[in-house]
Amino acid sequence: MKTKIVALMMCMLMITIVPLAAGMTIERENEEDDSLFGRTIIRGFVSNVRQKGTEITFRAILLHYFTISGMEKITGVIRLKKCTVDDFAFERRWDIGPLGSFSWIFGIVRGGLEVN
Repeated sequence: MKTKIVALMMCMLMITIVPLAAGMTIERENEEDDSLFGRTIIRGFVSNVRQKGTEITFRAILLHYFTISGMEKITGVIRLKKCTVDDFAFERRWDIGPLGSFSWIFGIVRGGLEVN
């Protein structure tokens, strides 16, 4: 009988400790917003891809973009222009041509797309 009481007390103690441990989180100073607002989704064919740190510069052959910001949605197509993207949240590139001269790109960009 005594062991059952001790076991019951241990279970009750464990039940109260688990929620306390789950509530302990570490605060990050630079928390990034994980929402889709202020993001641009790009996809299309590009050439001459150059990467320096987080910045990627390329020439858009045919690039579709979709920007979600606040209350508006902006869509468009860029043809044969030089573009710069500073901060990709997600980026995937598939090389198509010889020596990687052409690529198909898909990505989610924080902020916008700079067209030169």
